[in-house]
Amino acid sequence: RSKAMLERAGLDGGYALGTGNSVPEYVPPENYFAMMKAGLE
Repeated sequence: RSKAMLERAGLDGGYALGTGNSVPEYVPPENYFAMMKAGLE
């Protein structure tokens, strides 16, 4: 899902991938790392 969202967001130039200033405690670490991996690909 992250990859599809990144492809959509980057259509007209670019995007900034981030979490703001923190990752909420309820976010599973594997989901966060999957998002970061998709952004690097």
